[in-house]
Amino acid sequence: MTDIEKLKQFLIRCCYWYYVKADPLITDYEYDQYIKTLQQLEDISGVFDDDSPTQKIWGDCEDQYTEDWMKARGLYNE
Repeated sequence: MTDIEKLKQFLIRCCYWYYVKADPLITDYEYDQYIKTLQQLEDISGVFDDDSPTQKIWGDCEDQYTEDWMKARGLYNE
């Protein structure tokens, strides 16, 4: 798994816990720093996908990332 993929998965988990579980894993500032890093890595590599946190509107996270979706990708662990 690439660094970009690891960072994407981490940020997706963070958004899920922030919006769906209402129990943030990191601060808003930390999230902003991680998302900037991911944007830079995607720009450098030229690799973008629709599931990337850089391509999402997170206020709608509840509908986009269900618990089943998270479990299927190995991103859900309480």
